[in-house]
Amino acid sequence: MDTKLELLKTRLNRIRDKISSPAFLSNEGIGNEIGFYIFDYSPQFEITVREHIEMLVAGLNRTQNDSQYLNINLFSLVIEYLKKRELLEEVIALEKSADTKELLAAFDDILSSDTLCEFLVQSNDLRAAKAILISGVGSCWPFVRAHTILNNLQNYVGKTPVILFYPGQYTGQDLKPFGIPNLKGNYYRAFPLIDERSL
Repeated sequence: MDTKLELLKTRLNRIRDKISSPAFLSNEGIGNEIGFYIFDYSPQFEITVREHIEMLVAGLNRTQNDSQYLNINLFSLVIEYLKKRELLEEVIALEKSADTKELLAAFDDILSSDTLCEFLVQSNDLRAAKAILISGVGSCWPFVRAHTILNNLQNYVGKTPVILFYPGQYTGQDLKPFGIPNLKGNYYRAFPLIDERSL
């Protein structure tokens, strides 16, 4: 039995009760902080987490309420944006011929965090959502960085809680991608959604 997987499943199974509670949805108990939460996990369990998110959101949205839980996959959002700009084929061709440094430079021009955030806002009614779940972070790295998306979203979500599913480690101040020790972490202040230390 994989104890890491069992621990992850325990944490995943606690999400529904937490994010459907009136206290969570009204940002109770967090003072004047923004209702941003991070669920970190080992990237080896990406498929498990992705499948759980889909099942979770489908279950939460079974009722016919006007306000629903919004699931945003950043990788899918990037693909939609590139298609809309008629740049997808160009980017695919560039990926085959360029090195990582050239690709990063190209993405800085084509797809800044500001630009992607604006597209995300235009494509979704964020303030009408009960909560916003963001996944697909690992598939976009290093071209899209999670902390910059969260920073940009602060201006658009109002009091709607935002949950970022992060394939790496969140220390409470640092986002460290993929749990690789020598990769630089980025500072971000958010609340752990389901902290394994609380289990």
